[in-house]
Amino acid sequence: MIRTVTGLAASALAAVVCSGLAGCATKLITHPHPSPSPTHYQLASPAASPSTPATITLVLAVSTLPTTFGVPGDNPGYPTTLTVAVPPSFSGQVAAYGVAGTVIVGPSGWTGSGQVGADGSRGFTLSPSGESAGAGSEMVFRFDGACAGCAWSDATTYFPEVAAAAPSAGLGSEPTPLPGLQTEPLAAGLIGYSLPASLPGDQVDGVAYTNLPAATTDPIFDSLELTLPAAEHPLATVLLNALVANQDRYVCPSGSASPSIPLSLSAGTC
Repeated sequence: MIRTVTGLAASALAAVVCSGLAGCATKLITHPHPSPSPTHYQLASPAASPSTPATITLVLAVSTLPTTFGVPGDNPGYPTTLTVAVPPSFSGQVAAYGVAGTVIVGPSGWTGSGQVGADGSRGFTLSPSGESAGAGSEMVFRFDGACAGCAWSDATTYFPEVAAAAPSAGLGSEPTPLPGLQTEPLAAGLIGYSLPASLPGDQVDGVAYTNLPAATTDPIFDSLELTLPAAEHPLATVLLNALVANQDRYVCPSGSASPSIPLSLSAGTC
């Protein structure tokens, strides 16, 4: 779950709001996807016992992580605390981090760093303290900001309709999707997805959003991806469901906000 430090009102569980424009030559985060493996994982929602509340409210202290800013002095402040709602069994497993101009709720005991470009693009990679990024468990966020070419390029690998529109948009031949990608449509421009993991026993799940190919100006792409041991997968579901439920831009066709959607890779509903 991600919240911008500026530009969003009261929701304690809001996420970063994104926009885009052409001409960005370099993306902030390079996050290569592994080659396909025989095992494809699915997202599953944790079940609550009828005798326990669905969620409890926590007030988390926000830990600030290092961020590199492309515009000198463009360093926002972060709130000291963040109020979140999680299933009771996860109350000791989540923490709030201020990084790349956002507040993210992730697994407790993690650390990392972020970047914010001069074009408004931003990204960060978090991993367990003491582990190197890319060595196993990690949380990766990317938003392509004012780089329209980046938004198109990233969106084509997750969204077939964007890939099909790429040639007519002057972006060359239609690209192929990520190997092993499995998706669940959740709302307009929003998917839950899973990918093959590079290490045995791990699971890769995420959510991705775009306003392409309908957008004619300010194209958007962002994604949040979690790699965790398969046994810890319910934690990923909690964090991704929270992001989906509270992202102001993820709305149903009616214009009403999306509810919390179980990322089961079955039929999503609005």
